[in-house]
Amino acid sequence: MEKTRVFLVEDDESLHKVFKQFLKREGFDLIGTSAEADESLRVMQRILDNIDVVIVDSQMPNSRKVITTIVDNVPRIAVVVLTSSIPKPANQIPNVTYFEQPITPERLTEVIQESIAQRLAVNAGRKFKPLQASNEN
Repeated sequence: MEKTRVFLVEDDESLHKVFKQFLKREGFDLIGTSAEADESLRVMQRILDNIDVVIVDSQMPNSRKVITTIVDNVPRIAVVVLTSSIPKPANQIPNVTYFEQPITPERLTEVIQESIAQRLAVNAGRKFKPLQASNEN
């Protein structure tokens, strides 16, 4: 079975390290990381075909830009947003999986797998657009 390919966008150095270790230990293929929103979009642009899921820290500056850019332009990629509290439905970005911290490895693994399954089901047959940053922050 092919490993799930994950791109991590996290600006907190200690959390970044914890997530990297966890993802590798749990058998995910961590294909890229970034600590900055615009940089993450540039890096992801080069490896879009290799990404299954992007994990984004909602507290990071310009995290919404990263999230909406992926959701709007590459709907096959699952997006998991790490947050300190789940936003009210009116404030949620559609087609995104929110995951409230603190995390447990088991639950994060489940959330990643569920979000990928959901993306596959929702996007069956849809065409993909090239990644372009939206104007939202």
